[in-house]
Amino acid sequence: MLSLRIGYNRFSFQNFPREIGLLTKLRELDISGNVFPTVPDCISKCNALRLIQLHNVGLQELPLWLSDLIFLEGIDVSSNEISVLSHSIG
Repeated sequence: MLSLRIGYNRFSFQNFPREIGLLTKLRELDISGNVFPTVPDCISKCNALRLIQLHNVGLQELPLWLSDLIFLEGIDVSSNEISVLSHSIG
């Protein structure tokens, strides 16, 4: 699977499907419109990701491991509550 769009499915940090971390060839992930104060750690195992869409999920911070996704070309964090970006990410 190369692309997964599960936006606006009423997922929260507690009930997010951790099996997504098994999708190591995933290139695009859209989890917009769900409720996450931070990005679920299981996504860090999807190391082929090129695009992550996190629009309107209530993010307060971005995890440092995002900078480890070496193929990541784009990330949409619009309409969130992020106030500070780490130098390693920004």
